[in-house]
Amino acid sequence: MEKMDKTNLICFCNAVTAGDIWEAIDTKNLKSTGEVMGATYAAGLCGSCLDKVDSVTKDYLARRKSH
Repeated sequence: MEKMDKTNLICFCNAVTAGDIWEAIDTKNLKSTGEVMGATYAAGLCGSCLDKVDSVTKDYLARRKSH
């Protein structure tokens, strides 16, 4: 995965950034892509960003676990 910045737009339809996903994971103790989708509405309209939402979520959860 490319280096991700918190301002990277992940879901264009709902204007969800990587930072929005990371913050939702941290503040709501989310543990899955489905939970991230529910909390941020990422991939909730057209779904074309689902793979990216999944990748950003799993990468961030793995990095948190290793620290």
